[in-house]
Parts: sequence; C-alpha cells; structure tokens
Amino acid sequence: MESMSYSLADLEYIEDSWGVKSINAIAKNLNRSVGAILNKKGRLGLGPFLDCGEYITVHQFFLAIGRTGGDEYTLGKWLKKDFPIKKRKVHHCSFNIIYLNDFWRWAEEYRTHIDFNKFKENALGAEPVWVKEQRIADVEFSKYKGTPWTTKEDNQLKSLLKLYKYTYKALSMSLYRTEGAIKRRMIDLNIKERPLRESCGSTWSSEQIKIVTEMYYKGYKNDVIKDYVDKSGLAIGGKIERLIKDGLITKWK
Repeated sequence: MESMSYSLADLEYIEDSWGVKSINAIAKNLNRSVGAILNKKGRLGLGPFLDCGEYITVHQFFLAIGRTGGDEYTLGKWLKKDFPIKKRKVHHCSFNIIYLNDFWRWAEEYRTHIDFNKFKENALGAEPVWVKEQRIADVEFSKYKGTPWTTKEDNQLKSLLKLYKYTYKALSMSLYRTEGAIKRRMIDLNIKERPLRESCGSTWSSEQIKIVTEMYYKGYKNDVIKDYVDKSGLAIGGKIERLIKDGLITKWK
C-alpha cells in the first residue's frame, strides 16, 4: 500500500486539505499511513501543518499582531470577552488554535481592545474593510505614552501645574500622556494643584456631536478625537457616555 504512487488528484487533495483537515483524516481518505502523508507533504514543499489553512496557534497569533510580551495577561482578559479559542489535535499533539474567520468576527465587535498600530497590515491574510480605519485611529493614538511614569515626567507635571496656566488638554499635548493618565497620576502623587477649566464651555454644536459620533464608530479614542473638536478628551468621554445612555450611539463591547 505504501509503495503505491500518488495520482494527480491525490496530490491536489493533499495540497487543498493541508492545514484544513487533520493529518489522520487525510491519511484515511487516501488509504495511506500518517507517515506516508508526512513524507509526501515534505516532497510537495508544504509548510508546518499549523502554518497552513484557516487557523493558527495562539503563539503565532500574538506574534502576528505585534505583541511580544504579556500574552497570557492579554489572553486572559480577552477570554472573558469570549475570545474564540479552540483545541485542535494534530497527530498526537493538542494545540490551542484560532480560526481566522472567528477572530475577525470577534475583532469587529471588540476592536477597541486591539492595538492595530502594532498589527502589521495583512499579517493574518486579507483584512476586513473596517480594519484600515481602525489602524489609522490606533496609529494616531500611539503618540501617547503608555509606559510607567518617570521621575522626570512627575517633576515636569508638578512644575506645569504650579504655573496655573494649563488645562488637561494642554497638559496632555505637552506630556504626551492621555488626560485620564494625567488625572490618575495627580491622585497617585497627591498633587493639590489642579489644571485650569476648559474655556470652550459646555455647549456642544451639532457639528461637534457629528464629528465625535463618526470618529467614535471608526474606533478613535477620546484623546485623538479632541484634536478634531474644541473639547478636552475628558469632556468628549463624558459626552459619549451621555450619548450611549440616551441610546443615540452603541457602546463598544
């Protein structure tokens, strides 16, 4: 049986099934041993089984989206949001895998939890249309630092606040930290001085609301939207919460 030659149809079946069907299934359907199929796949130049087809391993996935650390922490958070992981048995080994179609369906709903700035374009193959806009939004947000505050930055924040001339928005643009991060740092450091109130007032024009709504649905964060409307990121966040509460926009998952 093992010495039988492969027909053109057999070879096409192996190539089409590689990474989609299990190795055992391929072998059974062709009436061959698993060893014979593995030998033939090498001669056909097919890659590792989990590098093919419609799914990849969790490790491969995190490398593809540009994350090189903290995978377990991120995965733990995403699993609480129904991240689509499945088990796949290949030969005698079992792997955690992600079907790409399942991922893209999940990602569209939870897109604000993924940093597409580090996610190389087409790293997982063809991308849905909405990903292009989300990547642009995340690239714009990447100017804000997410690293731990340094002593130098703490001293700079204290010095700027003592001048009594900066709003949250101005501090954010000066320090390249989000307004929320600045507010939290002030509490951590027990800083008594406070930023100036925004001078743009509390009235919202219909045009401002339109811009905020459109950018929100494209995945832009508040501290990026503030570059397009005369409001602070904190004010924009408050407005979005009210729009969600009033049922005028849908909250991201």
